[in-house]
Amino acid sequence: MDSLEFCIKRSSYPMGLLFEELHREPYNGMRIVVEEKRILIPERIPFAALCYLLQIALFESLRKEDRKKLEAHMEGLELWKRRILSSKLGGALSALLAGEGEYLEVRSEHGINWGELERRKNRLGTLAGEVQATYRRVLESGAEKSERKRMFISETCQSLGALSTDEALLLVYLVGGDSQLQEFLMSALGKCNEKFHADVVTYFKRLAGH
Repeated sequence: MDSLEFCIKRSSYPMGLLFEELHREPYNGMRIVVEEKRILIPERIPFAALCYLLQIALFESLRKEDRKKLEAHMEGLELWKRRILSSKLGGALSALLAGEGEYLEVRSEHGINWGELERRKNRLGTLAGEVQATYRRVLESGAEKSERKRMFISETCQSLGALSTDEALLLVYLVGGDSQLQEFLMSALGKCNEKFHADVVTYFKRLAGH
């Protein structure tokens, strides 16, 4: 998994499934072009802006029913955009992120492969339930947040260490939108899963322009 796929699946695993299915073709241009079987990816757009614009392009290519299912994802993406614009990267990327329509061209409509998502979910459903149960248990302990996080990491570390990065991101999607659970899980994955940790480091380096 490269950093672009990591970025999209971290934001929306279902959207990442669509990105995974399209043949990626880098080219020397400034427009993301979504076609039936491929997506043209402009090499001249910085990674942080590309990460955002790709998700907008993929969303715009979705059938109406799939757009509706991923509306919450787009709300989260706009929050991510605002964080980027308020960071030290914001000045260099503001024109790209503000004028998104100029950099997108959708030539074909797509749908999310929900059947494939369900197949993958079945592999991790038990682990997702165990992670959620562990989280509820540490919350009920009444300990301070830092101690709750330590307990959560300790109890889930062995199970998380063997996951691929793709499985780890799917698990993050499966456990739901509780922000503290997401925080604990990402911390546990970063500490207990060497491959995931390495991919996170690479992603943030790319995000910072390195």
